[in-house]
Amino acid sequence: MAYKKMSFRNLDSQNEDLWDSIELNNVLSMIEKRTITPYFLRNIKKNDRVLEAGCGIGAWVKYLNDKGYTDVIGLDNNPNILERGNKYNLKLEYGDILNTDYEDKSIDKYISLGVIEHNEEGPQQALNEAYRILKCGGMAFISTPCNNLLRLLINHPIRDFINFLKKLSGKKLHFSEYRFWKSELVGHIKNAGFEIIEVIPNDVSLDQSDYTFGFYTDWPTFRHRTDKYRLNLIGKTIFSILKLISTSLVVSGYLVMAKKPDDC
Repeated sequence: MAYKKMSFRNLDSQNEDLWDSIELNNVLSMIEKRTITPYFLRNIKKNDRVLEAGCGIGAWVKYLNDKGYTDVIGLDNNPNILERGNKYNLKLEYGDILNTDYEDKSIDKYISLGVIEHNEEGPQQALNEAYRILKCGGMAFISTPCNNLLRLLINHPIRDFINFLKKLSGKKLHFSEYRFWKSELVGHIKNAGFEIIEVIPNDVSLDQSDYTFGFYTDWPTFRHRTDKYRLNLIGKTIFSILKLISTSLVVSGYLVMAKKPDDC
């Protein structure tokens, strides 16, 4: 069963704080180090019509543009965040990923990274809409944070206890995201009609132990004092040990590569 993560800030406030702390050039440098990046470059053609649904400031749009991809669109429902991205002369559009204005079967490749888990009603409406606008044979790249044993047994109980104490003090809790088990995420995508091609760990490259999204996010004690997504010495040691046991204990989530059937 998916873990329902709660916060004392609403989603708009969480998004504003997230993107206010991020510079586009820093995100671009991290894209080069991500486990999922080679899968995009291998499977997206330079002239494909690509939609990133939930693009934020448009880092992936810019990255793909810089790599020579000619028709990449970013879609987001936060005008303040889009305004930051528009200064880079990117094709960014305002809209709702649950109900887009794109025609049926008009998109070649659909990218959604850390987006569909933020709908409290669940991910199915967003996935159904992705299926609708993709061409027959088109591909979807869907990623969310995922549950694992370390989160289940330690991180989430600690988070829930802290939330309980703060709630006792009168603070109101807001929905933040779902953390699905890998099998749950795959199941949701299958239910939308997609064929699963491959499931890939989504994080910084796992052949190093300095930087990580998942472990860094879950354990503030082990963060480097100044460098975002970098671990301190103790964090790197623990991270390295956990990786040897299972990479599933440390990655942020999974990217599911899926295909709309050719005969849709």
